[in-house]
Amino acid sequence: MTKKSKDKEVKKGKKKAKAVPKKARVPARKFIYKPVDENFKPFFIDAFMTLGKDGVVRDIKATRIKGRPDSDTAKKVDLNLLDPKTFMRFVGRLAAGTYIHSQKRRLPAFSAAKIMLRVGLQSKTGGIRVGVKEIKFREGKEGKVKTLAKKNPYYRALRKCTKIVPGAFTESVPFPSNKELKALLATPEEEGEKKSKKTKGKKKK
Repeated sequence: MTKKSKDKEVKKGKKKAKAVPKKARVPARKFIYKPVDENFKPFFIDAFMTLGKDGVVRDIKATRIKGRPDSDTAKKVDLNLLDPKTFMRFVGRLAAGTYIHSQKRRLPAFSAAKIMLRVGLQSKTGGIRVGVKEIKFREGKEGKVKTLAKKNPYYRALRKCTKIVPGAFTESVPFPSNKELKALLATPEEEGEKKSKKTKGKKKK
């Protein structure tokens, strides 16, 4: 038997591998977070976060703003003071949304970021929508504070949180009135003075 005939027999004996059909990609599930309050009104959140030596979130502070943030008439209050429940949910979702598994791709150690978020409603679904208005970033301990462009990789990494952060505001409380806001921001000394004035007024009567 010649070499050519042997090669032909070997080729005939080989079975062709069947093409494995590719599985269709399942689209990511989109959650719609609807507010409990029917009279929900848009507001801003000014979030300040610092990172540890591992590039992971260490501390978070959040301020809720009524009105335009750059306006002199805007009203501001510490979110933790106004609505502790929403604040805890926001902290958890912000930290999770900005977490990067790969250490090489994480944000620089000891950096800080200030993120201005707008919390509103989607017209089509009625669900809560959170958008980034501005991000200021300080790289490392001694870096200069810069306003990030949308194409900046740090901006993109921080913007990812907007996918899950809306779930933190489903049960957010309405912004307090002027009287409620004064009472909320009053120091223990001021409260003590008010009580003493009331007791003095009762004694005179």
